[in-house]
Amino acid sequence: MPAQAMPQLRTFTPAEVAFMVKAFREAHGWTQETLAELSGVAPRTIQRIECGDPSSVDSRRALARAFEMNDIDAFNRAQEIPTAAEVEAKSEEIRRTHVTLDVDIIGSGKQLADLVEGLNAIAPDIRADIADEAAAIVAGLIDYVSEYLDCSQFYSFTDKLEVHRHLSVELAALREQGLSLCAAVRRTALVGQGWIDQPPMPTVIGYLFVSHLGAEPKHVLTTKLVRFEP
Repeated sequence: MPAQAMPQLRTFTPAEVAFMVKAFREAHGWTQETLAELSGVAPRTIQRIECGDPSSVDSRRALARAFEMNDIDAFNRAQEIPTAAEVEAKSEEIRRTHVTLDVDIIGSGKQLADLVEGLNAIAPDIRADIADEAAAIVAGLIDYVSEYLDCSQFYSFTDKLEVHRHLSVELAALREQGLSLCAAVRRTALVGQGWIDQPPMPTVIGYLFVSHLGAEPKHVLTTKLVRFEP
């Protein structure tokens, strides 16, 4: 049996760093100025990095933190670099297994309540890196809208005005924490493994998550496969 070739480890070239930084930034829907504010790296430095100029270890670490990477040396560490064919294969796999959803920033309690009234399910994502006070606000919002989802049809117009007021207060408290509530809506059809000879069930899923003010993404990716247990 022929010996297998050992993986070739190397650091990213400035051109590769440029490509990744720009791709991550655009995936978040950020301008270079927004990335500069979040990372603490000067806008001019980010411009040079995205043009393929060499950059410092500290600058690349700051960008990794802004992108919330688990490894702050993701742009610095020597690692196995995939071939162009491997990159294309991975990209094709992502396109095949994921869908892209538009993101809306929730600005008022009425907007959030109206959104929930059109949903069949809520998929929340409470970030682990936010302060305890902010996490408590988000958890309270999710609990409140989840209950509203189950029984909004029984609310009177007067009751709904109170819901709008309560949600607006909570959203304002969240903004005081430097965060905004974002939502993405997916319209799909669910099929269960035990549903024999049953047609797919039309379903509208609302993905709720928080983002730093001014750094809200324009789009999010989610898997096409939705796990559902009747």
